[in-house]
Amino acid sequence: MHNLAKRPLFLILGMYFIANGLFFIFHDNYFKWPPQLAPIENDDLFGGLFVLAGIGILIVKTLPELRRFEPYVFGGASIIQMFLAIIEFMHMIKLGMNMPWIPNLYIALIIPVLASRSDVK
Repeated sequence: MHNLAKRPLFLILGMYFIANGLFFIFHDNYFKWPPQLAPIENDDLFGGLFVLAGIGILIVKTLPELRRFEPYVFGGASIIQMFLAIIEFMHMIKLGMNMPWIPNLYIALIIPVLASRSDVK
Protein backbone atom coordinates (compact mmCIF):
# COMPACT_ATOMS: atom_id res chain seq x y z
CA MET A 1 0.00 0.00 0.00
CA HIS A 2 2.96 2.29 0.58
CA ASN A 3 3.78 2.35 -3.15
CA LEU A 4 0.21 3.39 -4.01
CA ALA A 5 0.33 6.13 -1.38
CA LYS A 6 3.50 7.50 -2.99
CA ARG A 7 1.98 7.33 -6.48
CA PRO A 8 -1.77 7.96 -6.26
CA LEU A 9 -2.11 8.19 -10.04
CA PHE A 10 -1.71 4.40 -10.25
CA LEU A 11 -4.45 3.97 -7.64
CA ILE A 12 -6.73 6.21 -9.68
CA LEU A 13 -5.85 4.35 -12.88
CA GLY A 14 -6.53 0.95 -11.31
CA MET A 15 -9.85 2.09 -9.86
CA TYR A 16 -10.78 3.61 -13.22
CA PHE A 17 -10.24 0.29 -14.97
CA ILE A 18 -12.24 -1.58 -12.33
CA ALA A 19 -15.12 0.90 -12.51
CA ASN A 20 -15.08 0.89 -16.31
CA GLY A 21 -15.08 -2.91 -16.34
CA LEU A 22 -18.02 -3.08 -13.94
CA PHE A 23 -19.88 -0.59 -16.13
CA PHE A 24 -19.38 -2.84 -19.17
CA ILE A 25 -20.38 -5.94 -17.23
CA PHE A 26 -23.66 -4.40 -16.06
CA HIS A 27 -24.54 -2.64 -19.34
CA ASP A 28 -25.07 -5.34 -21.92
CA ASN A 29 -26.27 -3.07 -24.74
CA TYR A 30 -23.62 -0.33 -24.70
CA PHE A 31 -22.09 -1.19 -28.07
CA LYS A 32 -24.24 -1.44 -31.19
CA TRP A 33 -21.78 -1.34 -34.09
CA PRO A 34 -20.58 -3.33 -35.95
CA PRO A 35 -23.58 -5.63 -35.59
CA GLN A 36 -21.42 -8.72 -36.09
CA LEU A 37 -19.13 -7.80 -33.19
CA ALA A 38 -21.73 -6.28 -30.86
CA PRO A 39 -22.34 -9.56 -28.99
CA ILE A 40 -18.59 -9.91 -28.38
CA GLU A 41 -18.19 -6.26 -27.39
CA ASN A 42 -21.17 -6.44 -25.01
CA ASP A 43 -20.03 -9.72 -23.46
CA ASP A 44 -19.11 -9.74 -19.78
CA LEU A 45 -15.65 -10.96 -20.75
CA PHE A 46 -14.90 -7.54 -22.26
CA GLY A 47 -15.74 -5.85 -18.96
CA GLY A 48 -13.88 -8.56 -17.10
CA LEU A 49 -10.69 -7.69 -19.00
CA PHE A 50 -10.95 -4.15 -17.67
CA VAL A 51 -11.53 -5.39 -14.12
CA LEU A 52 -8.53 -7.73 -14.38
CA ALA A 53 -6.37 -4.93 -15.76
CA GLY A 54 -7.38 -2.66 -12.87
CA ILE A 55 -6.70 -5.34 -10.28
CA GLY A 56 -3.40 -6.12 -12.00
CA ILE A 57 -2.33 -2.47 -11.86
CA LEU A 58 -3.16 -2.26 -8.17
CA ILE A 59 -1.38 -5.53 -7.39
CA VAL A 60 1.85 -4.85 -9.27
CA LYS A 61 2.09 -1.37 -7.75
CA THR A 62 1.37 -2.67 -4.24
CA LEU A 63 3.64 -5.72 -4.11
CA PRO A 64 7.30 -4.92 -4.84
CA GLU A 65 8.15 -8.53 -5.73
CA LEU A 66 5.75 -8.36 -8.71
CA ARG A 67 7.29 -5.27 -10.30
CA ARG A 68 8.75 -7.36 -13.11
CA PHE A 69 5.20 -7.86 -14.41
CA GLU A 70 4.48 -4.11 -14.73
CA PRO A 71 5.32 -3.88 -18.46
CA TYR A 72 2.90 -6.71 -19.23
CA VAL A 73 0.09 -5.32 -17.08
CA PHE A 74 0.48 -1.78 -18.40
CA GLY A 75 0.86 -3.00 -21.97
CA GLY A 76 -2.31 -5.07 -21.75
CA ALA A 77 -4.20 -2.21 -20.11
CA SER A 78 -3.08 0.18 -22.83
CA ILE A 79 -4.14 -2.25 -25.57
CA ILE A 80 -7.66 -2.79 -24.24
CA GLN A 81 -8.06 0.94 -23.58
CA MET A 82 -6.99 1.74 -27.15
CA PHE A 83 -9.39 -0.92 -28.44
CA LEU A 84 -12.18 0.77 -26.46
CA ALA A 85 -11.27 4.20 -27.88
CA ILE A 86 -11.31 2.83 -31.44
CA ILE A 87 -14.67 1.12 -30.96
CA GLU A 88 -16.19 4.29 -29.51
CA PHE A 89 -14.70 6.42 -32.28
CA MET A 90 -16.24 4.11 -34.90
CA HIS A 91 -19.59 4.35 -33.10
CA MET A 92 -19.41 8.12 -33.34
CA ILE A 93 -18.51 8.06 -37.04
CA LYS A 94 -20.94 5.36 -38.15
CA LEU A 95 -23.94 5.89 -35.84
CA GLY A 96 -23.47 9.49 -34.77
CA MET A 97 -23.60 8.46 -31.11
CA ASN A 98 -21.88 10.71 -28.63
CA MET A 99 -19.31 8.44 -26.98
CA PRO A 100 -16.31 9.37 -24.81
CA TRP A 101 -13.62 8.20 -27.20
CA ILE A 102 -11.27 11.17 -26.72
CA PRO A 103 -10.74 10.68 -22.94
CA ASN A 104 -10.26 6.96 -23.52
CA LEU A 105 -7.68 7.72 -26.18
CA TYR A 106 -5.83 10.03 -23.79
CA ILE A 107 -5.82 7.37 -21.09
CA ALA A 108 -4.57 4.76 -23.56
CA LEU A 109 -1.74 7.07 -24.57
CA ILE A 110 -0.80 8.11 -21.03
CA ILE A 111 -0.46 4.53 -19.74
CA PRO A 112 2.85 3.90 -21.57
CA VAL A 113 4.17 7.21 -20.24
CA LEU A 114 3.27 6.18 -16.70
CA ALA A 115 4.83 2.77 -17.26
CA SER A 116 8.07 4.31 -18.56
CA ARG A 117 8.27 6.57 -15.52
CA SER A 118 7.61 3.68 -13.19
CA ASP A 119 10.39 2.41 -10.98
CA VAL A 120 11.02 -0.88 -12.82
CA LYS A 121 14.71 -1.54 -13.23
